[in-house]
Amino acid sequence: MSPSKSSDIRESVKHLLEGSSTLEEAARGVLQAVCDSRAWSWGALWVVSPRADVLVPLATWHTPSSEFPKFEATYHRRTIERGGGFPGRVWADAKAAWSPDVSKDPTFRRAEAAKSDGLRASLAFPILFDGNVLGVLEFLSLNIDEPDAELLQTLENVGRQTGEFLARRRAAMEETTESKQAEEDLLRAGALQSAIFNSANFSSIATDAEGVIQIFNVGAERMLGYTAADVMNKITPADISDPQEVIARAKALSVELGTPITPGFDALVFKASRGIEDIYEPTYIRKDGSRFPAVVSVTALRDAQEGIIGYLLIGTDNTARKRAEEALLKAGALQNAIFNSANFSSIATDAKGVIQIFNVGAERMLGYTAADVMNKITPADISDPQEVIARAKALSAELGTPITPGFDALVFKASRGIEDIYELTYIRKDGSRFPAIVSVTA
Repeated sequence: MSPSKSSDIRESVKHLLEGSSTLEEAARGVLQAVCDSRAWSWGALWVVSPRADVLVPLATWHTPSSEFPKFEATYHRRTIERGGGFPGRVWADAKAAWSPDVSKDPTFRRAEAAKSDGLRASLAFPILFDGNVLGVLEFLSLNIDEPDAELLQTLENVGRQTGEFLARRRAAMEETTESKQAEEDLLRAGALQSAIFNSANFSSIATDAEGVIQIFNVGAERMLGYTAADVMNKITPADISDPQEVIARAKALSVELGTPITPGFDALVFKASRGIEDIYEPTYIRKDGSRFPAVVSVTALRDAQEGIIGYLLIGTDNTARKRAEEALLKAGALQNAIFNSANFSSIATDAKGVIQIFNVGAERMLGYTAADVMNKITPADISDPQEVIARAKALSAELGTPITPGFDALVFKASRGIEDIYELTYIRKDGSRFPAIVSVTA
């Protein structure tokens, strides 16, 4: 092969790869260019499957005037292990191989089909990138025409060019896959956070750095009797709290922390502003003047530079707890749903009940890591089985429909749009048990 011919092939392959939008399009272009350069009759590209660690067929090309049906069929029906057959040997050795007559080559497993279609000589060479074999290019001819050193050098260059293209395509596909997965994860997390924030069972109140209410969710409206328009950009959470309790809290914190704290909003968020975990029990005052005990968790909202831009107060009506205080104190769990808080467990499942999200509060409370449970078990698996059975029976009688013991018993009411808060016994990873209060939202 003349140097000018070799250069022509390399340039042709370069332009083909640059102009191809898909791997299959590029593969057929390269196969045709190589076949045309030396009158090869049939060519194929095998690629290494990273998952299965085998060569899999990707594309073929043959001269328009000829058909090779039997041999073509053997290509599309098989995968090849490393070292297996002619292409597998090229993969294992990472260097080109030449067979002048495949019908007499014991390593050529498709010899019978090749002979039937009149194919005789075969040449295969690796597609290389960064020292790794990404695939194999294989060519067959009707005639025996042994390749010279110039041709082998040219095809080695073609293998490297194709390897660079294949590596770029794989990297782009992996990046796209990772991006889609990250997007799905964000959507899932966003759906959970949205469910928590929009839950009618919990009040979510967000303020700016000065304490003025900026967000007042449907749970807060239901619990306190105000509309969001009544309070947003007008008052602070201190204005819906018992004033004497706010003064008492400021005094207690001043003593506890050794620094004077002003009665008012500062007293409600002082600990959170210092990064101290804070859950407290205020008395909230509704718009109609009535009062109720609440449990509130406070989180400081920070920007990328860790500066405080506001506060989030998540609360729940604590009336039921007050009525049965001793039992609920033993339970050691408060009714809340703060997704990123270590104070409360937030467990999200898919529609079948398999756990998809298990927050730090759940890890802390139950002793499992998220990896221990995600995509493996349902919340029923960490609940007292006898209580789950009893709950299924009780709900079946209450609702007049048979309910299967298991996860369905935990979420049946919520799945029907019925508000559901109940008490059950959770079982930690170490086998110890504790009573909990659970709110379920579909």
